[in-house]
Parts: sequence; structure tokens; C-alpha cells
Amino acid sequence: MYLSHVKLKKKEQPLSSGSTKLSPSESVSLSHLLPDWQEGVEEFARGRYWQVHECWERGWTQLPAVLRRHVQSLIQGASVLHLLERGRVDAARRLARRALHWRSEVSRLGGLPPGMPHPEIDGLFTWLEAWLAAAPIAPTTTAAPGTPATNDEWIARAKSSLAARVITTVASGAR
Repeated sequence: MYLSHVKLKKKEQPLSSGSTKLSPSESVSLSHLLPDWQEGVEEFARGRYWQVHECWERGWTQLPAVLRRHVQSLIQGASVLHLLERGRVDAARRLARRALHWRSEVSRLGGLPPGMPHPEIDGLFTWLEAWLAAAPIAPTTTAAPGTPATNDEWIARAKSSLAARVITTVASGAR
């Protein structure tokens, strides 16, 4: 099932704009997820974007709300690349918009708390925004100078410019 078809559960309440501090019920150990997150990083480096989704989806529903939205945005962003490789441009566009939505939700909530371990794909959201702004519709689409002209060129740019990693600690005061 593609993530673009996932709907929020009816019982799930929208996130409030309150603090990003974890409530006691959200204070879960994340160490058990680090191997899965690292495996997702390795799969991303191999260009196996669906496997990134599989690795990072493990346990994500039990994450604190702001981290859950962050991981969800990364999973969907990696899935955009998977869909593009399969020529599913319309589905990729929808999923890119969804990934950016969840990323904005994380920002609206104040970002991830300092010191919270998490996976990251450096440059992903900038790449998604650029791709959506110039998303080629057909292989013959004329692109602006310096902009990839085809989805294959966009995928190649993603492979050469995006890097996944797991952040296990964050410097005090950094976000």
C-alpha cells in the first residue's frame, strides 16, 4: 500500500500548537529504533527508496507526536523517489505535497526537541519543493537552464545531492 492512501485514524486528534516537550506517555526510549533507522540510511544510500520506507515505518506509530510527523515526512519523501523511478509522477506529486505538509506541521510545533534522536535526509525538503515547482510532466518538457528536464534527471540529482543519516544527539540549543 502506498503511503498516499494512508488516512489519519478518526480517533487521532490534530496536534496542538503547544510545547514540543514530551508528556510522560510520550517519553519512550528510542534506542530500539536506531538499528532500523540506520538500516534505512543504508538503503537510501543504495537508492532503495521503498526499503527506506519499510525500515523507518517500524515503530513510527509509537513515536512522540512531533517525531512521528517528522519520520512520516521523511518516509513520504523517500517514497516520492520510489514512485518517480516507477514513472508514477502524479502519485509522486501528491505524496511530495503530503511530505511537505507534515514537515510544516513539525515546524509549526517548534521542531524536534534538542537531543531527540531521529533519522534525517539532508536537503530532502528543498529538493521536493524544487521538484514540485518544476516537475516535468513529460520527457520532452522544456526546463529552465540549470534545471533538470526529465524525472530521470531529477532522480539522478537526488541520488547525487541527498544524504540520509541518523542523528543520535543534538548539540545543546541546536535544532
